[in-house]
Amino acid sequence: MLVSSIAAALGTTSVGFSYGAEIEEVVVTARQRAESSQDIPMMVQSISGEEMEKRGITTLEDYARFVAGLNISTTTPGQNTIVFRGVSDGGGFLVDPTAAIYLDEQPMSVTSAAPDVYPIDLARVEALAGPQSTLYGASSQSGAVRVITNKPDVT
Repeated sequence: MLVSSIAAALGTTSVGFSYGAEIEEVVVTARQRAESSQDIPMMVQSISGEEMEKRGITTLEDYARFVAGLNISTTTPGQNTIVFRGVSDGGGFLVDPTAAIYLDEQPMSVTSAAPDVYPIDLARVEALAGPQSTLYGASSQSGAVRVITNKPDVT
């Protein structure tokens, strides 16, 4: 009796799912051109500037909390250590980093540290895990973080 009344109650409920709903397309520029994240053969984790504001992300260290396999830690004021999937350069003086950071196609990685880029006026931030040396140079053996700012509005 109890089972039939539960089944009857569940049978009258309606789920607010629309079969015509579409998934929003995410466009990334991980391979130096705008492409859908569904069409590229690499793992890219991207978050928009609007989403960063909603989640209260104010530093790259905060951003790393939302990306699987990425660890960004502040070593000294203005400098970070970026580690993808546990692959690190081990630190030390004059050691080339294993993860790169880019600000609008400009490499920002320096020997033994990555600068602290604050997410202000951003279009999105992309994390590319895995070797990216072909597109992003020798300092991106374990991955690259791309910070893309909003383009100027000339209207």
